[in-house]
Parts: sequence; C-alpha cells; structure tokens
Amino acid sequence: MAGTDIQDLSQIDGTRGSGPTDAVGSVSSFTEPYNPARAQEHVRGRVAILLIIALLVMVATLSLVGLAGAQACWDHPGHCAAIKGSMEAIKLVLDTGLTAIVGLVGAVTGFYFGAKSGAADQEG
Repeated sequence: MAGTDIQDLSQIDGTRGSGPTDAVGSVSSFTEPYNPARAQEHVRGRVAILLIIALLVMVATLSLVGLAGAQACWDHPGHCAAIKGSMEAIKLVLDTGLTAIVGLVGAVTGFYFGAKSGAADQEG
C-alpha cells in the first residue's frame, strides 16, 4: 500500500469536474428535463393557500368588528343608532368582498381538484 498513488477522480486534465464522468471525460447528466407541471403545481398551491388565508382573515376581521359593535350596543343602548351605520358598512363588505373571495376559493379548489382527478384518470 505504500507505493500506490491516490488520484482525485473529480479532476480531469487538471480541471475540476462538475459531476460523474464517463471513460472519455465528458460530463454525464443525471438531471431530468424541465417539467412545467411541477412549477404549475407549486404556483397553484400558493394561490390556493393565499386565497384561503384571505378568506379567513376577512371572516375573522368582520366577525370581530361585528362582535365589538354588538357589545357596544349592549353596553350603551343609546348609541345603537350610530352603531347601526357601522353594521350597514359591514353588511356591504360582506355582500361584496366576502362573496367574491368565496367564489374565487371555490373556483381555485374546484380547478385544483379537477386537475388532480383528470391527471389520475389519464394515469389509471
């Protein structure tokens, strides 16, 4: 063992190789070809999560504001007329904003699971 040379196999002709090599010294590739389906799946998941978070934030915010208004009306019955205007604004936001977000969440989840089931049908 004292007379054997140790050679670094990652170097070919004095240059540092970037991966496994074959007998003639060319670098072979172990990477897969670009598949846009993986990137699409990642983006779809992010969009779905962001829409669900937006829905939860809107529901929580409107619920807290509504509960605070109800509590204020309960504590001070004379101020209920003023609070009623705020409740009308909350109702308007519920009618427009919440309806739109629920529709988007429904469309995204339907498209997401529809694409999943379509891919499963093609494979099986």
